[in-house]
Amino acid sequence: MKKIFFYLLTCAAIFTSVKAENKAPNLLRNGDFEINNGQTTQFNADHLDLSPWKVFGSDGGFLHNDYLGEAGSAWSVKMFDDLATYLVQDFPVSPGGKYKASGFSYNASADQINNKEAGVKFDWYSDLNGEEYISSSHIATITGGGTLDTWVKFSKIVNAPNNAIMGRITIFSQTTGPNPGGAIGIDNLSVVELKR
Repeated sequence: MKKIFFYLLTCAAIFTSVKAENKAPNLLRNGDFEINNGQTTQFNADHLDLSPWKVFGSDGGFLHNDYLGEAGSAWSVKMFDDLATYLVQDFPVSPGGKYKASGFSYNASADQINNKEAGVKFDWYSDLNGEEYISSSHIATITGGGTLDTWVKFSKIVNAPNNAIMGRITIFSQTTGPNPGGAIGIDNLSVVELKR
């Protein structure tokens, strides 16, 4: 009887731990890009609302509904720049904390990327103004030749440096060879802090 009770107690503890991890809040706001002006809009348009996301570099991307977002959401972002466009959002972090970043990418067969890639990374800072850069953590690199016409999940766990108090997630696209073409969709981004 004691063994059964101990087994049930262990299972309950594991279930509670997993449930607590799944309920951790998403540190990103508008990670599904549903806050918008209701129009397919290029990044450089004055009336685009991607807040709190900010666009740096070129204007090589747009908010779009060319195809349904992951899990049926209406909107996602589409990166198509042949140079470099950066979509960023800052969030506070616990020094030395462990974080799980996840999201979904989409490469349409009619617009398959070639000689370019999209990436997702964290930059860590020891200040809240993004001036005291510490280091970067790679999350995902999305290239052509993978699964087409479906949303593909990416996920990675990373540790913040011991002196970090701010993280910056960056989605970017860049050329990797001659005659680049195509575009990549990104949707439902999430960053959660994991229990230590």
